[in-house]
Amino acid sequence: MESLKNNHSRQGEGGGSSEAERHCAYCNRPIRHGQTYYYCRLCGRGPLCNNHFYGDDGCAFCKHKKFPKWGIALIVIAVLAIGVGLICVVPLKTVSYTVNVPYQGIETYYEKEPYQVEEPYTYTREESQTLWSGEFLGSAGTYRGLARYIDVTNKSQNVVRGTVRANTDGDFLFYVLDRENFDAYRATGSWQAYVSSGRVTSYSFSFVPDHSDYYYLVVSKISSWYEPVDMSVAWSWTESKEGCRTVTKYRDMEKQRTVTKYRQETRYKDVTILEYLTSY
Repeated sequence: MESLKNNHSRQGEGGGSSEAERHCAYCNRPIRHGQTYYYCRLCGRGPLCNNHFYGDDGCAFCKHKKFPKWGIALIVIAVLAIGVGLICVVPLKTVSYTVNVPYQGIETYYEKEPYQVEEPYTYTREESQTLWSGEFLGSAGTYRGLARYIDVTNKSQNVVRGTVRANTDGDFLFYVLDRENFDAYRATGSWQAYVSSGRVTSYSFSFVPDHSDYYYLVVSKISSWYEPVDMSVAWSWTESKEGCRTVTKYRDMEKQRTVTKYRQETRYKDVTILEYLTSY
């Protein structure tokens, strides 16, 4: 009983001397007779050798139970890394976005298509007609008249041009008259000429026939019996005519074709907190 009491007393004091060989409860090394052994005041473990008993700081068992400062630092670093990972790497936020999705569709379009038709049209054409070309015989003291019918209906720019020239040195008079004035000229009445040359040996003339009628080219010789004159007379005009021609026209033809079109679709994705804060 004495020995047990002393042992408890040493436990309460935290140390004692070994009366028999004991082993350290932490490292299992022998504690020889006379060596001091200890019991931890904090956790009550023992016996403990001098190397593993730390007095008021406990023992090796207590020290291992306490987390070291470097361990705390590692934990802090790990927590920070996890936080950074959650913010920068792990997608935690769902956001919506719009994309253009292609699809095949039918498009209607119009194309110019040529076709031919026959259609009437009005055109103008320059025409001419020789009224006389060659010798024309006149006699002194009298006249000779050459009648030519000129139809100006549906014609424009009517002009009669000509030249008269004596074959000899003989003089002559030259007139152009319509039928009414020619009858008056023959009856020695009052008349009016479209052309009146006066006394000449050569003469160029032109006049505009203003109505459809017979027009008379009159040569009156003054000298040289029965000497011919050279006379050249032509009538020219512009006439409107109706014709038919083939023309090319165009019409719009409706056609269809397959084209690629795009439509907008809303989609969703998970993003990180950092991406959400910087981009949305």
